[in-house]
Amino acid sequence: MLSLGSIWKLYVVLAVITLVSLPAVELAQVKRHAFSRRDAPKDGTPAQDVLCGDNWRTASSTTVPADQVSCRGYDGLPYFCLASTCHFESKEGTTPENGFSLSDWRFKDCLRYPNPGETAPSTTLIALMSPIQIWAHNHDGYLLAMGWDDPNNKITRLYKCSWADRPDTNNQRPMCGQCTHQEFKDIPEPIPPPT
Repeated sequence: MLSLGSIWKLYVVLAVITLVSLPAVELAQVKRHAFSRRDAPKDGTPAQDVLCGDNWRTASSTTVPADQVSCRGYDGLPYFCLASTCHFESKEGTTPENGFSLSDWRFKDCLRYPNPGETAPSTTLIALMSPIQIWAHNHDGYLLAMGWDDPNNKITRLYKCSWADRPDTNNQRPMCGQCTHQEFKDIPEPIPPPT
């Protein structure tokens, strides 16, 4: 039978061996999935059901073919999409309360910034606005949109629209059924004036 002192010595020796061998152990490297290593598709590669999560209609209008819109998906890839195949929906894919037509697409409770030269408050809270272009800051919970809020004059202005949860109205994005991958350079994102 082993004495209590022998067991203690064996425990100490094993602990020392374990501690000495730790630096020699290399941590396993994370292997990236094959899908994440793929190159970007070539221009003209077709894509279906692209959710335009990062931006919408932000390419220079001279580079976008007639009847198409530019779109940057949540995957960060740029697309040109046939406008007639686009509708809007929430990020979760649930039916929005206002329907699917882009003509019904609205954001709620947005801050409107005045255009240069307008004598208006620095910001105005607007109940509903119709977007023409969007630049989403998804991780920060807001987007900047160019659009209008008065259907009688449709003056284009800059808006900042925020959301708190995924299904919120201001987190709705266009979904386009027929797109092609197409590299393009975005026009500069508008910068809200200081308030």
